[in-house]
Amino acid sequence: RACSRYITHIFECSENVSSISSPQRYLALPLFIALAVHRAEVYDKTPIAALMLLSRLKIKYPPFIGNGPYPGQGLFLTALMMATKAMRTKFVETQSWSTIGQELFNVQELLAYERGMLKILGEDVCIDGKQLEDSNVCFIVIMG
Repeated sequence: RACSRYITHIFECSENVSSISSPQRYLALPLFIALAVHRAEVYDKTPIAALMLLSRLKIKYPPFIGNGPYPGQGLFLTALMMATKAMRTKFVETQSWSTIGQELFNVQELLAYERGMLKILGEDVCIDGKQLEDSNVCFIVIMG
């Protein structure tokens, strides 16, 4: 829930989606995030690393806001994908990210989102252990 609140706050997007959803999908952002983290089976610090990348994105390009039918979902899934690669703790095939994201985005869309984030972040995608620990503490304090 805290990840969802953070994303909706800094990127001005809603936790809920307005479209009619299939009962098999968890489209509300808090549930989407929980399911994506569960399906990806990533290291427990990876969601924090994803939020770090999203924070860096907003710092480097403040006018950036989420858009599209699933703005928060796309931002989080892309950041989680990038954090997983940056941390090198687990290999997840590119094609699997579409499934992890309940097939809301196809592989080409996810790769385009990733390229867009990389264009803005440049070399600021590296995550070291100290930054991760510091960010984890800050995130817990800020989001309670």
